[in-house]
Amino acid sequence: MDKDVNAENVTVEQFGKLTENHPQPTMKISDGQFKMCAVFNNGKTVGRGVFDLSIVGGKSYMLAGYIPTTAGNQTVWKKLETSQILPVDAVDAHYCYPQTIKIPATLGELWRELYGHVQPFDHREENGVSSVQVGDMTYRSSPDRPPWKYTTDFLKLLAQQILGRDWFLEEAQKPIEQQHQITKLYGALYGQLKKAPADQAGEFAFLPCGASNYFFNLAYDLFVLQDAGALNLSVLTRLKNKKGFQGARNEIFVAATCLRAGFKIEYENERDGRTKHAEFVATHCETGAAIVVEAKSRHRPGVLDFEGEGQPVQNPKADVIGLLNDAIAKANEKPITQPYVIFIDLNLPPSQGSVFEKPWFREVKQRVERQLGEATPSKPDAFNMVVFTNHPLHYGGNDEPSPPLEHPVVLFSMHPKHPADRVLLDAIHEAAEKFGNIPPGFPDNP
Repeated sequence: MDKDVNAENVTVEQFGKLTENHPQPTMKISDGQFKMCAVFNNGKTVGRGVFDLSIVGGKSYMLAGYIPTTAGNQTVWKKLETSQILPVDAVDAHYCYPQTIKIPATLGELWRELYGHVQPFDHREENGVSSVQVGDMTYRSSPDRPPWKYTTDFLKLLAQQILGRDWFLEEAQKPIEQQHQITKLYGALYGQLKKAPADQAGEFAFLPCGASNYFFNLAYDLFVLQDAGALNLSVLTRLKNKKGFQGARNEIFVAATCLRAGFKIEYENERDGRTKHAEFVATHCETGAAIVVEAKSRHRPGVLDFEGEGQPVQNPKADVIGLLNDAIAKANEKPITQPYVIFIDLNLPPSQGSVFEKPWFREVKQRVERQLGEATPSKPDAFNMVVFTNHPLHYGGNDEPSPPLEHPVVLFSMHPKHPADRVLLDAIHEAAEKFGNIPPGFPDNP
């Protein structure tokens, strides 16, 4: 019997002790599409059902329902613990799940399964023109073109409007090596659109490359922030600066993650240069609990407009302990009196295998254990949780499919200086896993 490792729910407890919800030996399940029987609870009914089960890379997903959109029905897949799935000799199923599964019962619950606490697009169509309300802004499609059917058409316009159409045009006129990273991303997307053949309906379909995928994820995060009234002008200014782009992009991801988790955010005063400070304070909308949040991103030569020429390296090192130490120093220099969560973007190329098999994981685990040691009640950690992320979309070529996203790895402190409700920390972790989920179409309201 092999031990199946589900990399989605990896946590690191007490500086390196790996845990999972169900770390028990189980049979290896081959990738594919299957039927699974299980007891379900949708909040109204408890019963037995047979569900579609998809196994991809050893990870398990159950079909939970559909969301009707202008681009067709969107399937909603609920993640399961692979280690819990058991083979069964049944006429209608290949496997069974021994625990009761909580499944969404309403469209709102299905939406939150994919996108967290982000509101659906406020979309309308009148006289052949689409409009989307985003916070206090209204975006409209061109009356000379068909109304928006896919959200990607709207997101292109939103990114142009937020960053400035004149800025896009000015950057596009520069030699490619001098262009801003966002302009390069958009150029790759435009190149794919030009090459994509039109179908009978005149629509263009293509498998996005890493650059196109990167652009749309940035645009959707900008939507999330603007719709919540949390679009920080200082962060936008740094985003449009080649040297500040990478750090600002990561801060936008972290802020959008906290909004997905059900928090509202308040940025620190960046004009106060007397001391270091974190990015923002996230306040949970339901409980009122506040968490201080810090975002760090590892710069690498020649990557994302950072200075220098990047050279391909076999199994490059994560080398992020300095970033972690700097984040901890912030907490000590300006004493933080609330729970503290740190995000660290690894900015590494994609690699094969589960998270346990990746060289950077072993490196981070060993360095954290050696550097920080074991916390105690009398010597607590300054942080409650560290979220290590790696979104290697930008490492893919413009003529090849996008690299896959990698699941976040989370380090929880067993003895934090300021304890926090674990439910809130888990909500942030789960929201980080939702990065990359972009609604394909607008709500199809009858």
